[in-house]
Amino acid sequence: MGGTMKASRIAIHGLCLFTASLVLTAGAFAQTKFDVKISGDVFFEAGIVQQRLNADTQSTEFRNRWRLSVMPVAAADNGLTYGARLRVLAARGDRIASNDYAYLFASGRFGEIRGGDMYAYNDDYYITPPIDYRLIAIQDPATAFLGAAAGTPSAQRITTANGRTVVQGADVASLYGGATSSLSTPKLTETATASRLMYISPSFAGLTMSVGYVPRTDSFATDVNRAKFAATAPLVQTAWRDVVEVAGLYRGRFGDTVVNAGGGFHAGRSIPNAQATASGYHDLRAWQAGLQVGQGALLFGATYTDFGKSGQTKAAYVGAAGTPSAVATGTPTRTGDSRVWAVGAQYTTDPWILGLGYSNGRDPGALTVAGDRKLAMYTLGAAYNVAAGFRIGSEFVHFRSISDQTTAGLDANDRGNVLLLRSQLIF
Repeated sequence: MGGTMKASRIAIHGLCLFTASLVLTAGAFAQTKFDVKISGDVFFEAGIVQQRLNADTQSTEFRNRWRLSVMPVAAADNGLTYGARLRVLAARGDRIASNDYAYLFASGRFGEIRGGDMYAYNDDYYITPPIDYRLIAIQDPATAFLGAAAGTPSAQRITTANGRTVVQGADVASLYGGATSSLSTPKLTETATASRLMYISPSFAGLTMSVGYVPRTDSFATDVNRAKFAATAPLVQTAWRDVVEVAGLYRGRFGDTVVNAGGGFHAGRSIPNAQATASGYHDLRAWQAGLQVGQGALLFGATYTDFGKSGQTKAAYVGAAGTPSAVATGTPTRTGDSRVWAVGAQYTTDPWILGLGYSNGRDPGALTVAGDRKLAMYTLGAAYNVAAGFRIGSEFVHFRSISDQTTAGLDANDRGNVLLLRSQLIF
């Protein structure tokens, strides 16, 4: 571990020195005129749900999202292109505007350097089963409608009143928090958007490589957090420090055959609680690999994502407060690997895009009981391009969910169907 982190520090220092030398040797910019590029997308989606665990839940709900991207860009006489990007979102359930991109960049024959708030390279540029018939940047839309509690993905709710226990919705909330479920996400999303330094290589014969560094995955913008300990002690820690991210993307064509491949690997240190048991948490070790092969209008693809035991407690027991404990009188913990795999195909004949797919996810769930959570989803979807930048579509999803909360006296397993109807504007 010590050798790995030493090598990581050397790589980080090298990346920082390269960035500094780039700034120092760029010279005076002969051109100071900036072109401001504005783009974005908006969607509206309706979900109609039929599921077994539907007690006290309504079958229909809507959701929508607006994203606006602003990019001032300029080019110097020496071939350097430089600028910044800001993307503002109206997507939160509390109606507070937010942003997920806010970074500077400089690019040229050397590749591209980025610094600021952004997603990991694998989170942005990933290869999965083809999903062009879905909403842009939404890989697992059905999970938002499967639970009963507010949030995306929504969580299962178990309540007991007057001696009666009621289970509402499927158990699909993410083990690592965030807007995508650890049971269905086909890419590395666990580090989310954070303050990063990233280098992206030029493309060589269709291959692009990237390396990035994140001091803390829960720190953004002007926030400075140098603490090595967390304020809380959950069973699963969802933030890491000193994260190194390596990723690659290949796009090639051989006659009428298209081949796309990509993958990424994330490694980082866990952030324990100073007051918690010294056993700590499992460090971040996550990887993803995907492949697409196309012939004419047909495109096939597959992906595998593995988070291992990243962030899960190493403590053998759970204390009375639901925190990690070394005391043998508590409830034994039960950890396990978290992984997702998926396959799919897509057929495009303008103005139609037709697709189908299957995904299978597994994780250890609550860590307080034996057994894993599992989610299988069968998907059939279509999209229709009404006009340039305007698309409508629908998607039918059949799902089967297995919860680790199921006991002899409580059935928390769910199954059912979701019909999604959507429209999307891209500009």
